[in-house]
Amino acid sequence: MEINKVEFAKRLKQLREDKGMTVRVFEKFIRISMTSYYSYEKGRIIPNLETSNILCESLSINLQWFTTGEGPKKRTIYNDKEF
Repeated sequence: MEINKVEFAKRLKQLREDKGMTVRVFEKFIRISMTSYYSYEKGRIIPNLETSNILCESLSINLQWFTTGEGPKKRTIYNDKEF
């Protein structure tokens, strides 16, 4: 499935704003460079799977929702498996 960069960027920005964080604080919180973060939030690029997983773990959100906007927003962990 193709990821819509604009919609992805909107979700990422909304997550940051929901936490009440500036870009500088947020990029440190999620452990990625400011240059990369700006590219994601502006919809220029989509993070690779490894980076997406880091973002999802840092934010406790579901990878499917994060990338496509579908499914539950929050991660559900049961017996060390994500659902």
